Amino acid sequence: MLNPELEPEPAKSTPTEGLNKTPLPALTIVCLRQPKLNLGRIVITSNADAVLSSDDVNAALRRHSFRDWGVVCAEDWNTNDHRCRDQ
Repeated sequence: MLNPELEPEPAKSTPTEGLNKTPLPALTIVCLRQPKLNLGRIVITSNADAVLSSDDVNAALRRHSFRDWGVVCAEDWNTNDHRCRDQ
């Protein structure tokens, strides 16, 4: 049991007293993939330009730059891979 005649001790100061106590934000690590293929000069036919949105074209070019040939037969996939190695 506590003695009522004793005064409580003052709070002890800590080394962080007076510092900003705002919590630090969470660390976010971003891993950026680098393209595997230099696309060089990019052109588009007038028909493709009329039919495709710029988002569709950009998405296709991005996939192509990472050697993602899309839905093609194995022979076309291998041909594209071999041509990239010849650069």
